[in-house]
Amino acid sequence: MSKGPRQGRLRNGWSFALVATLSVMLLATPYAYAAGSDATALERAPIPGARVIASTTDALTIEYLLPPVSIGEIEAEGQRFVQVRAEGLETTADPGRPALPAVGLWIGLPPEGSVDVEILESEVRTLSLPAPVLPVASTVAPDPAPEGLVPVEALQTRLAPDPEVYQADALYPGTLARLEQEGWIRSQRVGLLRLHPVQFNPRRGELVIHDRLLVRVRFASCHRTGGINEPAPFEALFQTALLNAQQARQWRTPRMPQMEGVGGAFPIDARFVEVLVDHDGLYRIAGHELQDLGVPLEAVDPRGLHLLLNGVEVPLWIPGEDDGILEPEEAIYFYGERPRSRYSRTSAYRLLWDSTPGLRLPLVAAQPGATPPAPALLATARAEENHLYVSQLADLPGHDPWFWTYLYTPSAPERTFLLALQQVAASQPQATLRIALRSTLATGLNPDHHVQVYLNDVLLGDGWWNDRDPFVLEVSAPQQILFEGTNTIRLVAPGDTGYSYDLFYVDWIELSYAQTSTVSGERTEFGLPEGGPWTVSLEPFSDPEVVALAIKDPRLPMLLSGETEPVAAGFRFRFESLPGSNVRYHVLSLAQADSPVALSWRKAPNLLQPRGADYIAIAPAAFLEAIQPLLDAYKADGLRTAAVDIQEIYDTFSYGQPNPEAIRDFLSYAYAHWEPPAPTYVLLVGDGHYDFRNDLGFGAPNWIPPYLAYVDPWIGEALADNRYVSIIGDDPLADMILGRLPANTPEEVTAVVQKVLALRAQANPEPWHSQVLFIADNPDGSGNFPALSDHIANNHLSQPYAADKVYLGVNYPYQNPALAARQAIHQAINDGRLLVNYIGHAGVSILAAEQMFRASDISELNNAPRFPVLLLWACYAARYGEPDPSNAAIAEVAVRAGEKGAVAAWGSTGLGLFWTHQYMNEGVFDALFQEGIRDLGTALLAGNLRLYAAAPSMAFELEEFVLLGDPATRVPLLPANLGFNDAWAVPNPVSQMSVVTVTLGLKNQGPAPAHDVRLRLLIPEAWGLLSYQALGIEATLISPDPPVWGIQDLSASEGGQLVVTLRSGPQGWQPLTAFLETSTPESTLEDNRVALDIWVLPPPAAYITLKAEPESISPGAEALVRIAVVDSLGRPVPDGTIVALRASAGSFRSATAVTRDGFAEAAYRAPARPGSVTLTASVGSARAELLLLIASAPTRTQPGSLAQR
Repeated sequence: MSKGPRQGRLRNGWSFALVATLSVMLLATPYAYAAGSDATALERAPIPGARVIASTTDALTIEYLLPPVSIGEIEAEGQRFVQVRAEGLETTADPGRPALPAVGLWIGLPPEGSVDVEILESEVRTLSLPAPVLPVASTVAPDPAPEGLVPVEALQTRLAPDPEVYQADALYPGTLARLEQEGWIRSQRVGLLRLHPVQFNPRRGELVIHDRLLVRVRFASCHRTGGINEPAPFEALFQTALLNAQQARQWRTPRMPQMEGVGGAFPIDARFVEVLVDHDGLYRIAGHELQDLGVPLEAVDPRGLHLLLNGVEVPLWIPGEDDGILEPEEAIYFYGERPRSRYSRTSAYRLLWDSTPGLRLPLVAAQPGATPPAPALLATARAEENHLYVSQLADLPGHDPWFWTYLYTPSAPERTFLLALQQVAASQPQATLRIALRSTLATGLNPDHHVQVYLNDVLLGDGWWNDRDPFVLEVSAPQQILFEGTNTIRLVAPGDTGYSYDLFYVDWIELSYAQTSTVSGERTEFGLPEGGPWTVSLEPFSDPEVVALAIKDPRLPMLLSGETEPVAAGFRFRFESLPGSNVRYHVLSLAQADSPVALSWRKAPNLLQPRGADYIAIAPAAFLEAIQPLLDAYKADGLRTAAVDIQEIYDTFSYGQPNPEAIRDFLSYAYAHWEPPAPTYVLLVGDGHYDFRNDLGFGAPNWIPPYLAYVDPWIGEALADNRYVSIIGDDPLADMILGRLPANTPEEVTAVVQKVLALRAQANPEPWHSQVLFIADNPDGSGNFPALSDHIANNHLSQPYAADKVYLGVNYPYQNPALAARQAIHQAINDGRLLVNYIGHAGVSILAAEQMFRASDISELNNAPRFPVLLLWACYAARYGEPDPSNAAIAEVAVRAGEKGAVAAWGSTGLGLFWTHQYMNEGVFDALFQEGIRDLGTALLAGNLRLYAAAPSMAFELEEFVLLGDPATRVPLLPANLGFNDAWAVPNPVSQMSVVTVTLGLKNQGPAPAHDVRLRLLIPEAWGLLSYQALGIEATLISPDPPVWGIQDLSASEGGQLVVTLRSGPQGWQPLTAFLETSTPESTLEDNRVALDIWVLPPPAAYITLKAEPESISPGAEALVRIAVVDSLGRPVPDGTIVALRASAGSFRSATAVTRDGFAEAAYRAPARPGSVTLTASVGSARAELLLLIASAPTRTQPGSLAQR
């Protein structure tokens, strides 16, 4: 870069703008200043080659300069193609369509209204190509296997040119510029402006290249909202990512997130009893059980008891409540339901009381009369077990992705299931068997699945179906083949669909059959045939108190008043059924009513009360104490902090039921309704996993559940915690910065907190802060991982940071297992590394198939207090949500390890592609090392925006990447030390309205380079900037009033001078203040400001006027001489200006006079003889004379005239 003088001169109507130099990966940050625009603040271009030309109240004009384009012929899959690339640009990403250079620019938008994009100018050239442009490859998963995650190595790429495009005589893409995506980041609406400067006409074989584009974006509705100041991390993100950040600031407007609703609003200090149940049936709560909880029974009128499920009141039955007293031996009865949710094994009811009557079970008279006996009692036996979590089948609402087992023709073409039946009636002709099945396999054949069903070795029939659609096979079975007790159901996959194999999963099995009226175990449940009403007779019961419930709606069952009579075996219960066949009957001895799983007396939460927080930690009660030291540290920094019990969130937003959506609703509520500003950081304190009901039996606590969403194109449902904080608008852009401490004990929470605090305590640079470890898997068909890593290290890591590389098969031998590479990684982390950046394949607990590093290796580290941040650009490496403790993700193990491992880790919970990870990697490194963003969470969001801009179709990656660690972690980047080392003004003092030259010497003492340097000069009012000259540095004026210069990046020990020529203003002491700013963190700001005091001299007197009163006097008489003194502009000279006086005869009373408001007076005495006298007044070089006549008799004389300067 040239260090010679660079001069610029300000002229009327001119503005200056920095012209970007284009290279492969441009690290400089261009600026533009638009004269006469509304947005007079600086606009910085986050993308090389793009700059703002003008920004007005309703438009934005952008110039884009295309970097050099390279064209080369390649052969792929037996075909010749032309590969088109542009330095530093991504390519289009639509599979099957031409892969052409494109660029995405984030711009801020008004909060509403349409956006029009038009091309104003284009510099274009056309080339003829020898072959078609290479299409974007399609990435497809292999045929599904029955179990396990899809390995990234199994993903296959195929070239399949889209005939609709490749046979057309039209340019692709059809538009040069368009707004492709819209979204919100907190109060800022944003849009993705996609430019397509390279187009291809397949029919003509022509490539059209637009080397320069001038684009205007017009906003239909752009009223100012006054602007909202967002917290510093998001302000930094806007400055980094938005092309028109300053223009867009004026359009920020509050926007409310969407919420499912509040799950329970209680008066302050209200209490309730939580009642947990785990199956359908009649439940009993005794008065003494409530008393044992601490409920004051004497204050409870049972008539005012209410029971709620999910906010809806359900009826109670309280025998003896009419006396208004609930005795300890009395009981409360209700019909409880098991949860129909994947998130819990129990339903949470709320029992509370007030003075209003509660809902009660309706009593229906059902004494048997002359109705005929029921022809059959219809029972349903259901078997369902959950042993397989199939994430690909979580795509349909209401369909649980948990299955019993699978049939797989290569290895498991047959499965057998056991079903227990009771009181089977032999006389009925038919039973009905239903089996729920589903497959992940879609072959293109129709049908492509076939199953045969056997019941007790009798073939009942076949089922054929297609693709992945849910399928319920229903077949009839002769009642006579059913057994009392265990029955065997056998499913067979014949494998005769015409495809190489068949695969499907078994969800549940139901058998509806007729049973006798004999009761087993004091309870029974059944339906009745159509028709009726019927008389139902059931026996034996051991107790005469029998309860019968008729259930059409489980939330509103009816209590039937039948009759009981003694029989030989005990008691018979008879009742008359209700009309219709859609009623289930639940009959049992009252003594057999079930007890709830748990009862607890709870205080209502107060999360709806006004409060405010910048940093929210959500934790189970057991972890709140352990997380408090971290909150105290941030509180000392000035952040408002809040620790929130996860159960309070469930109680407030999901009626006490565990549900990830409740966490999202709480954060939405806090964002919208807590005292502004809305929260910036959210920390989830606790591990979580996808096995909410412990179906797999590992028993791992689900402290803070993951947010599961069907986002991954290959594995389907993934851990998408980003959804917790992407609450404004329908987009994946985060509105708060999220992290998770994947801890399972208070001790593990403490271990992570201590690592965060240890890193905060490192106030001074340590040697390891300048070291970055780059790890790369060996190259394969998925990508050249060492080359990708080198690209980051060589182009996105600036000096003086040093790159330490461990590349499998490059500078470390290829081994399996990779022992040498593993040892090198181990040693580097122990020695201390600021970041550990891995690119390659990974499993949940390993980096690379060759096991370059494993979760089990972390226990052997000894790197305290040198805790790095892990950036894992690989699949599954941060998949913390596995319920098997032995399969913990390498990222979570590294973070929760005490006194070793990492302070934080960023990685994916699902599958991804190396080129999408690369965009994120570039964005994170640029944010850290070019923008100087120390806030880890903000840097990661910048990486997300870089990916989304480059490849909108891959935005699902934003959902799957998670930060394990504190979201407010400050990366200990090396500081710069930018400052003024000299400053002077010549001349000083200076005359008013004269030229003064100010020289400002500046230097970066290092150790880190100073990026995005700006010099601001505050000059007094009425002063003016005439010109400037840069010596030893590159400086460009980017704003003239006040003057602001952009300075090129300054390496350590680099500096120079800025010589500024100014026009002085009014007289007196005038301060000039200069400020230096850089996006790079600095070790001190003491030298970033310099002040000069310049003494502006008053201008010399230019004109003097003398007048005598009277105009003539007698000898020896006195006259009053008045003197007016003005400068060259006709302004009165400053008060106190001394006027020298002289007379050719006679004398002044004083030889001098002093001005006030430009005037002075002096007394003159005439000589004794008549004649003429010359009176002279002078100030500096200005003088004036007055001829005064001395006469015996006074005569009129002319006053003196002005003397020339």
